[in-house]
Amino acid sequence: IQGLLAQGYIPVTSTMERSRRRRFGGPQASKWMAIDGFRRDGDIIEIRQAGAGRWLQVSEDWVGTLPSGNRENCPLLVARRGSGPLSATALVDTLAALALELGGAGQIVDEVDWGHRIYPTGLAAWDAWVTDWERRPFTLQWATSPRPLDQLEGLRRRVLIPLIAQRQLAARFFASAATSATGSRQPKLQAAATGYAAVAQRLETLVAYMPSEDRLDDLPAEDLRRLDRIVEARPLLRDARDAER
Repeated sequence: IQGLLAQGYIPVTSTMERSRRRRFGGPQASKWMAIDGFRRDGDIIEIRQAGAGRWLQVSEDWVGTLPSGNRENCPLLVARRGSGPLSATALVDTLAALALELGGAGQIVDEVDWGHRIYPTGLAAWDAWVTDWERRPFTLQWATSPRPLDQLEGLRRRVLIPLIAQRQLAARFFASAATSATGSRQPKLQAAATGYAAVAQRLETLVAYMPSEDRLDDLPAEDLRRLDRIVEARPLLRDARDAER
C-alpha cells in the first residue's frame, strides 16, 4: 500500500470490520474503501480512508469478498487517476491483457520462517492440477474412502462450481465484446469467448462425476453410481486445461 501510494496509485481494499464479516456472508461480507494515506510509528501501521479522513490501525490481516465471489486474504485493488472515463474498447483490451498476464504468471513465492514456499499460478497451476489429478486411482473403493470422498465433495463445491461460473462470465464478456469489435480484434475476442466456454463445459461434465455429500453413510444412490464411473472423469481436467490455454 505504501509503495502504490508513492507511485500515484489509489489502493482499494475491503473494510477491516471483522464483526460485519461474522454476521454476513457472500457479497454483503465486504465493503470497499479507497486509501489515500499511510503512516508507521514503530510496529504500529495506520492507513487513511479516503473521503472520510479517518486513520485506521492495521493490527492483523483481514478478508474480503471480491466481485468474482472469491474470498481472499488482504485483497487489494489498485487504480490510477485518469483524465476521463475508460472507453469500452480500452476496458476490453485491459481485461484481455490482464487475462494473458495472469495466465502466463508462473509462480507466487511466499516467505515463511524456514525459507520460501512456491505456488504455481496461471497455466502452470493448471498443469500442476492436471498432474496431481491424473495420479489418482479412480476406483470406487478409492472414491468412497473417507478422505478422498471429502476431497471430491470439496472439489465440486468449493472449486469446480465457482470456477465454472467465472469461466461462463468470461465467455459471455468476450463474446459480447466480439460482436462490436472490428478488424483483427473480432476473431481474437471470439476465440477467447469460445475457449472460456469450452473450459466451463468440460468442468460441468467433470462435476457430474463428483459426490454431493462428503460422508459415505449420506451418499445417495445416484452419487454411488457416479463414483462407480469416476475413471471416465480422468481426462476431463486435462481437456479443461487445454481449453484454458
